[in-house]
Amino acid sequence: MRTTDHPQRPAREATLGTWPATIGRLAREYAVLVLTVALFLYLAVSADNFLTVANLTNVLSQSAVLGVMACAATLLIIAGNFDLSVGAIFAASGIVAVLVVDSVSVPAGIAAGVVTGAVLGFLNGLVVTGLGVNSFIATLASGLMIGGLVLAVTRGQTTDSTSAEFVGLSMKRFLGLDLMTWVFVVWALVLGFILARTTYGRYMYAVGGNALAAELSGVRVSAVRIATFVLSGLGAAVAGILSASQSGSVPVTAGTSLVLITIAAVVVGGTSIWGGDGAVWRTVVGVVFLSLIQNGFNLLDIDPLYGNIVYGGIILIAAAVDARVRSAR
Repeated sequence: MRTTDHPQRPAREATLGTWPATIGRLAREYAVLVLTVALFLYLAVSADNFLTVANLTNVLSQSAVLGVMACAATLLIIAGNFDLSVGAIFAASGIVAVLVVDSVSVPAGIAAGVVTGAVLGFLNGLVVTGLGVNSFIATLASGLMIGGLVLAVTRGQTTDSTSAEFVGLSMKRFLGLDLMTWVFVVWALVLGFILARTTYGRYMYAVGGNALAAELSGVRVSAVRIATFVLSGLGAAVAGILSASQSGSVPVTAGTSLVLITIAAVVVGGTSIWGGDGAVWRTVVGVVFLSLIQNGFNLLDIDPLYGNIVYGGIILIAAAVDARVRSAR
């Protein structure tokens, strides 16, 4: 007897319904890796000087400052927050480091710069968690205040270092790579381990995914958020010190352009801007991808003015994929 009942259809439809989410998730997690490999191969064929040791190590060195900041920003965004003050912390920490280096010693200056970044990050965390201010607004305001303080202290002048020991320190080479690159590698490995292999890392995912549920489960949400702001401040400080050592000076506008490109590297790497999902290794790939684009522009003699158009398009696509994945869930 013929029947119109299809008991298995709902299950099949439910299975089919998961395909958009699965495809979107895979695209968000691995698209940047595929694109980076494709871009690498294209430049290897198209640019004569691309596959040289000097050029490839230069790409890694140019990735270091952005990479250090972006890895720290990854943990912060996974925990559900943003930090728009990292550019100002970058400049402030670099300036403090230079001033202390010139008046005391190189180790003291580096320590002072790192402490400056950590303290400023801690204060950002207190404002966000203690006063309940949205992190976007809170760090926008703190960035303006820190930047204003930098202008007042320096009177708008570039801060130069007179220490021969400090200037060029970040460019000293070991096993074929400069110190900047090694700091980036170690920093990424440490933060990647924290995120993927520790209880604190699991708490970050939980807080970013659903802060209320995490709190009801016994997670100290405020402590987790403050700690990620401290790491964000540390990342900006380390990057600022590396940059100051590289050039021997810190302009008052140092770090201004790094704020949005740092978030861009994280988003391009597949970390959800809504929190709760992401990985440090993907951010590292995202940083390298953006650096390869810049390197390709230089080697192929393409007007760098088009760079922002390309970056903007890539960010928009990454954000669209993220939104698609969330809606498909």
